[in-house]
Amino acid sequence: MIREGAIAAGLTAMMILMFLGNWRLTLIILVSIPLSIIAAILIMYAGGQTLNTMTLGGFALAVGILVDNATVVIENIERHVGMG
Repeated sequence: MIREGAIAAGLTAMMILMFLGNWRLTLIILVSIPLSIIAAILIMYAGGQTLNTMTLGGFALAVGILVDNATVVIENIERHVGMG
């Protein structure tokens, strides 16, 4: 399971690096993924919820949306900084 997660993170990093072309920005997005998953699991634990197939599917969807939104936000920040 950890091996597959590492492979997925590596492939995600390569795709983000291809689009952004900057290691630092790629690292920011990659750090946000485990932080958001850990936060969600802690909130679920505090609420007495359990992990099941539905929640894992939700995590998969949320990670995809997180990567997409983070990429868009960072591209906009870079564009605005470039414009002054």
